[in-house]
Amino acid sequence: MVRQAKRGVRVVRLMTGDPFVYASGPEEAAACAKVGIGFEIVPGVSSAAAVPAYAGIPLTTKDHREVTVVTAGDKIDWSRYADARTLVLLSAVNCIGDIAKALVAAGRDPETPVAMTRTGTTTDQQTVTSTLAHIAADARAARLSSRQAWPDGQGPGPAGQCLITQCLPPARMPDGIGRSIRISPRRCRTRCASASSSS
Repeated sequence: MVRQAKRGVRVVRLMTGDPFVYASGPEEAAACAKVGIGFEIVPGVSSAAAVPAYAGIPLTTKDHREVTVVTAGDKIDWSRYADARTLVLLSAVNCIGDIAKALVAAGRDPETPVAMTRTGTTTDQQTVTSTLAHIAADARAARLSSRQAWPDGQGPGPAGQCLITQCLPPARMPDGIGRSIRISPRRCRTRCASASSSS
């Protein structure tokens, strides 16, 4: 990018979501500033907020105001997140079972609602709603996997996301587009409906 800009051409760097949220925007802006190249930042909507909204799930309500975004990994102390705040989990598709067990062991209610969305904000969007106690089995039943969630192999972003929240409404709005799958935590029934048929 810097090399092209030094040639005098106008460079547009497109990124998914917001360039300064879970993206390389800060490093690329610093590289431009270091060599004296002027640039403009155009803010976007981070997948951490866009995916839940497109699935019809609020991150906050008047009764629940705290939100934390966590990129799942091997060295996270999940006991720090055992309170009632909303958690947006990135890169958690393959390890949601272990995360759910850790949160329950730390004191989080096993009936806490959980939503898992793959390929959010696309025509292939698919959301599973469950609870901490049952999300691992329900995700398997819905055939959500990291391969499905991240077809380009690029990891977190609008592709795959887990949401642990007290804000999940009993009658969740249908996905903005794509498919919505509801799974009963204990009987594991599935219901698929196209956006057109649910509108």
